[in-house]
Amino acid sequence: MDDRFLYYARKEDGSDARLWSLSADATELGEGVSVEQFANVPGCSSLGGAGLVAAAGNIFLYEPFGWKLDRRTECSGVPGGAWLLDPKSGSLLRQIAPDSYFSVVVADRDRGELYGLSVGDSDWLNGIELVRINARDGSILRSRALESDFWSIALGSLRSIATGDQRALISAKK
Repeated sequence: MDDRFLYYARKEDGSDARLWSLSADATELGEGVSVEQFANVPGCSSLGGAGLVAAAGNIFLYEPFGWKLDRRTECSGVPGGAWLLDPKSGSLLRQIAPDSYFSVVVADRDRGELYGLSVGDSDWLNGIELVRINARDGSILRSRALESDFWSIALGSLRSIATGDQRALISAKK
């Protein structure tokens, strides 16, 4: 996917969200596309934010968990996972990895995969997992339990293959 996108939700509940396709020669955003509201839970506080990630020709929208604004501390039934977003219509086509509560999702665009850090609770004490997802069909390819701690993830390419303990290539603690 060579396109660049900008997602913006003016209202905290995500009910007035828009998506713009960006090009290098554009000087104005234009109207954009209205995006369907996601992760709405009646009687629950507003979304703490939204993440957007793209790979394998697909765009995914997700709610970040595991931080101060994690709605699970006060609400039940908050959905996890990510939603496949149609950039032309703004419709949410389907939910993937609904049992995962991602703090962050990054894309390996070369392999067409997503890597997400899923957190079982807002304090990062339980259920921490590194999840690898096929960005073409949304299937979970593999998951790995991590120790209770605050984790971060980044993706980059190396000029040569490292030797020795390669666990540091998978993830790194804050």
